[in-house]
Amino acid sequence: MKPAPLGRSLVPLPDESLPGYVLRLAHRLELSPARIAILTRLSMLKTTIRASSQFTITMDAAAAENFGIVTRLAPHQVAGLCLDRYADRYPPLRMIETSARTQLMAITRRGWVLTASTRYCPQCLAGDGSTIQQRHGGAWQQLWRLQVVFACTTHQRLLEHLCPHCGNPAMQSDSARTNRDLLPRLGQPGLHPAQCRTQDCHARLDTTERETNHAVLPPEVLEFQARILHKLDPEGPVTPGDASRYFELLALIYNMIMLSWPQAQPLIGLRQLDDAAHRHALQAQQSVKTAQASPQNTATNLLLRKLPHASDSTAGLLLAADRILNWPDLEGLADRLTPFMDAAAQQPRAWYPLRIHEKWPPAVRRAFLPQLQGFAVPARPSGIVPIPPRPCKYGAEHVPQRLPDEWCQRHLGHLDGINLKHLRRAAVLKLFEAATGQAWSAAAEQLHMPRRNAEIAVRTTRTWMRQDANRQAFDHAVEALAQELENAPTRFDYMARRTALHTWIMPDSHWHGFVHELETQTTHGRGRRHKLTDERRIIITVLVWTHITHGEHLFAPAVLADKAAHSTQPRTAVLAHRVGEILGSPNDYLTLRTITKDYVGRFATHIDTTGSADRFDWNPPTPRTTPPAPRYTRYYPNARRQGARS
Repeated sequence: MKPAPLGRSLVPLPDESLPGYVLRLAHRLELSPARIAILTRLSMLKTTIRASSQFTITMDAAAAENFGIVTRLAPHQVAGLCLDRYADRYPPLRMIETSARTQLMAITRRGWVLTASTRYCPQCLAGDGSTIQQRHGGAWQQLWRLQVVFACTTHQRLLEHLCPHCGNPAMQSDSARTNRDLLPRLGQPGLHPAQCRTQDCHARLDTTERETNHAVLPPEVLEFQARILHKLDPEGPVTPGDASRYFELLALIYNMIMLSWPQAQPLIGLRQLDDAAHRHALQAQQSVKTAQASPQNTATNLLLRKLPHASDSTAGLLLAADRILNWPDLEGLADRLTPFMDAAAQQPRAWYPLRIHEKWPPAVRRAFLPQLQGFAVPARPSGIVPIPPRPCKYGAEHVPQRLPDEWCQRHLGHLDGINLKHLRRAAVLKLFEAATGQAWSAAAEQLHMPRRNAEIAVRTTRTWMRQDANRQAFDHAVEALAQELENAPTRFDYMARRTALHTWIMPDSHWHGFVHELETQTTHGRGRRHKLTDERRIIITVLVWTHITHGEHLFAPAVLADKAAHSTQPRTAVLAHRVGEILGSPNDYLTLRTITKDYVGRFATHIDTTGSADRFDWNPPTPRTTPPAPRYTRYYPNARRQGARS
């Protein structure tokens, strides 16, 4: 059965909220707000004096129809009383498909919408001088419940949130039923819409006598508030997608400001807002520390996500966040965020990796890659594909495990104060990160670099980069290395090569041919024989793996397997030393190098073509038929023979 319409009603004021409209309508009809709630069926039980604050945000179709019939309002007028008209522009208002109670709790926990109280401008509540507003007051505006609205641009002042007489939040629901009531003290009739509804207070909130000397806000704060209102305007030129993305990013940066405070304090630059923001941030951080000490608390960082109720601290913190964001200048966002990301990542249970959205522009996603002292850190599982921190022309498969010597010397050789071995490994991990956006741990796994060695390299480099000059120098070096890799005339799939050779040992046929060539070219047919030992075959296997994969010989699968099989490791140490001696002596082992180069060149081509190390046939190069005459032995029989050593 449809409800009966009221004999008299009111036309909603621009941007008027549903609770404010109920107050003004009750005042005009000389009824209690509870009676209005019952007549309009906001309260479904005639004996109750409660109505859910859920209606402040949205009404279902049946409730909206009943309310429109009783108040004689058109459907668009009823819809205009609820906050969900801003939902496509303001993400904290977006509802979830669940019960009304769960919806309201979800919005309340986000902390960017006031559901149990409201801010207000006393001068706006006093009305514009029209007859209807002189009688029943001005509008309790919807935007005052959105916590990004902290100032009245009409009267150039900060909004209030407390009653000046009793000190309670304006229109605060009863503490026993927080976030549940549409209005406090619904059953009490006779109060003016602008009166405080706290028990035994009833002070007028629209009194402007104390407001004549209020401080006028600086132009930059008013301009910032005007830009926010511009984005919230459903009739404005800003698209809902752009507005929504702005507030999502603003919330992210605000959280990092709170996690890293006082890192952003110099960005505010206004004494009044600076002091208020500092007080709030310190109180929130102290509350988090207290909560972290309690084993029952599982959402400690929630306190750092919520905006404060006070307008001055909100204005200061959001102004700092907006200055970091500097919308829409996205390309430089990553550099502006670096100190905040580093400081925020130090906090326990840092939350921001969860909030990266795949729909954001690549520049924004790169800026919000979780970083800790120059290196990406593993993000919590979110189902979002990582994105590289820079646009790359090379892929992860093109990153070698070990930088070429000439690249290392050219780009890293001038950096001092750190072991070049660790810096070289860290640079490779950064190159992989630049191509994939993945953390060093994932990079080490795919580069087949032992995690322990990668961890030491990253930790050592982070310690060295505590000095800003070192960090900048390392960043420039990595960028130069990335450009060198991008500009290389040929890029090889080192990942496929590492995979193909992961369990490879030189076959017997290749090993016998290799030794035969070595004997032929070093003894020139005079009968010197080489022992066909497994140790020597492993040495040649490691040499081949090192050249084909551009890897570190210490990380060759054969070396790591030998190390795992021999706990005392004397054999592995000798093996690694022998390989390192061969690799590090450019003027020795010339014949060995020649044979290895031919083998490696043909084998690498086979792997690049087939993707496998199987079915590779090696035909050794034709040996020299006329050996050169030995030098120096006629006149200097005791002199060291010059030539290649095996």
